[in-house]
Amino acid sequence: MSKRKKAPARRGSDPTAPGAAGKQPEPAPRIGWPAALLLAGALLIKLVVALQLSDHPMLQPMGALDTAFYVEAAQRVAGGDWLFGSEAFYASPLYIYFLALIFRIAGPSLLAARLVQAVLGTLGVGLAMATARRWFDRPSSLVTGALLALSGILTFFEVVILQSALDPVLMALDGFLVTRAAREKTPQAWALAGAGLGLHALNRPNLLLCIAVLILLAAFQARRATGKWESALRIAAGIALGSALAIAPATVRNWAVSGEAILITSHGGLNFFIGNHDKADGAYQPIEGISATIRGQAADARKVAGAALGRALTDREVSSYFYRKALAWMADNPYAALNLAGRKLFLLLNAGCPSLNYSYPFFRREEPTWLRFLPVGTWLLVPLGMTGFLLLLHGSASPSGIGAWTAVTAAYAASVLLFFVTDRYQLPLLVPLSVAAGRAATLLWSLRHEPARMTLPLAALAVFLIVANIDPGEKYDQEPEERARLAVALIQRGEASRAEELLARTEKDHRDSGLLHYRAGLAYANRHEYDAAATHLRRALELQPDQPKTNLLLGQVLLDQGRAAEAVPYLEKAAERDGEPADAAALDLVRALAKGSQPEEAAARLAGLKIASGWSTETLLALGTLGLELRRPAEALRFLDAAAAQSPSDPAVGEKRAVALGMSGNLPAAVMALEKAILQAPRNPNLHLNLAVTYAQSGNMEKARQEAEEALRLKPDYPQARGLLERLRQQP
Repeated sequence: MSKRKKAPARRGSDPTAPGAAGKQPEPAPRIGWPAALLLAGALLIKLVVALQLSDHPMLQPMGALDTAFYVEAAQRVAGGDWLFGSEAFYASPLYIYFLALIFRIAGPSLLAARLVQAVLGTLGVGLAMATARRWFDRPSSLVTGALLALSGILTFFEVVILQSALDPVLMALDGFLVTRAAREKTPQAWALAGAGLGLHALNRPNLLLCIAVLILLAAFQARRATGKWESALRIAAGIALGSALAIAPATVRNWAVSGEAILITSHGGLNFFIGNHDKADGAYQPIEGISATIRGQAADARKVAGAALGRALTDREVSSYFYRKALAWMADNPYAALNLAGRKLFLLLNAGCPSLNYSYPFFRREEPTWLRFLPVGTWLLVPLGMTGFLLLLHGSASPSGIGAWTAVTAAYAASVLLFFVTDRYQLPLLVPLSVAAGRAATLLWSLRHEPARMTLPLAALAVFLIVANIDPGEKYDQEPEERARLAVALIQRGEASRAEELLARTEKDHRDSGLLHYRAGLAYANRHEYDAAATHLRRALELQPDQPKTNLLLGQVLLDQGRAAEAVPYLEKAAERDGEPADAAALDLVRALAKGSQPEEAAARLAGLKIASGWSTETLLALGTLGLELRRPAEALRFLDAAAAQSPSDPAVGEKRAVALGMSGNLPAAVMALEKAILQAPRNPNLHLNLAVTYAQSGNMEKARQEAEEALRLKPDYPQARGLLERLRQQP
């Protein structure tokens, strides 16, 4: 019997079905010259942007930003601390070790890291194109590649020093491996897909949900296809084994250093609480008592949870505390929790998704880089990609196994909604959306002559365009804050003229203009540019008159300029408030009064100060020294005794205390204090000189000469010791 030729698709068939238009996807597509040119263009774009932003002042590892943490952690690992500390991982480990490997090979070069990340980003474009080619056809693959290559937000985050730089290539790898496994349907292929997701989970622990969903769905599909539970179990075991092997190094390391069974990181509970409590709005929200830095969160979360439960807690217990607290709020406020979930979904699909650390819109609009010429972003990828997914699900001939790839994408979105939303967390979602968008674009083009069949796709596209491009509100606009941060960075670099231009532009739309000028004043003060600092601090007080920290800093700036009398009223205002600024202001106020020819008022202020439990030894020593300068030994002793109680082995405290005792007339106690201080610091010439003076005041000239000689021996160019010794030698 002769074989019948396959009938061509009829013009009336459904072209929205993925298998209806054109031939079936090739199992192992080759890269043609259009794809090669596209990848070369993508690489060029990413490398140029990496070079353009490599020296940007805001993208350097400074302060408490996540970038600084990752660089310091990677340098520590590259330096030989391969286990990285003695506690469970708090930050995701993959990026730390990725950077450490680059530093180990190329030295501590951030440019090398950015260039490697640009190459990996291009690899991600290629993997996404290969996924589109396997599922669909060559045109869909090329459109997918073009969308990714021209995506500014992906290019930007691929060249910053953050863990998000690896997310696009890892998500593209996930899609490629899941696609391959869904087509081959072997336990080995599924195990490799599980390993890819496990590797990504080391960078984004919320990918654990994707692994669980993939295990369930792939096993269900295998059971339905074969009718055998054995096949389903083999598939599930393959995915579980592959992901477990990828995650195992982090788990074993956590167990080895902390003794706790923590799969990857211990910060899940806090992040869950940040995204789900009575003040949550879907984006990152600072939690009272917990710093907004990686290191600060690790330490402060333990303190807060421990204080609430009244005992020291392990990492797992800290995380569990915050999980329980968030879940309790959700149980007590189900409607508020549901509304919050809807808000998160809106932000996740919106082009104005809140920023964390760095605002891509700012860099695209404000900086002269190629980002300005990359038009594709969330505004287009979300509506076109979501339309593509709807067409795939609606089509009657969707490619076999595409449900697994769709489920992983949906599971990732759900894993973000469980916590809170930022553009960095939105980033991985853009890769599968680009693949679906490539398919949607080719299908819409094929329907251009059949307007009736375009009704549903165009309606869906219109709805998602609206959702993606609605302004989410002014409170999510990070550009003014980014300009403020850039202005401060420019001041720190000495580029004052450009900084002042940015500050003038930013004051009009910054949410806290007083804080803006305070930060500028602080940056100038740290550079000892006191006139500029005072100008901005005065402007800050015009905008917010009753800020203790601003009054304190302005008073300190004027005091450092030698304008003590002008500093007094600002320091007085700062000292009126309780808390840390008042403690510092009290000391500086006494200094200002003393230097401003008001010694009696300074002494009265000093006498009226009550010692607080939180004062440091340095503060107490400074106040005691002021008492000596004001010739008030009794007041000096009050502070110096407290300092000695805190730091009994500090020779500086012992020396000042001995001087105060001597001024009070208690010479035997002064001698004892100095002799004790010398035991702690025997090579300190100042201590020997003070002991010589005290012995002389006590009438013990022989010992006085011995101590003066020792001071001179330790410091031959010590004129005070030489003068005292000459006077002592003239004594009978």
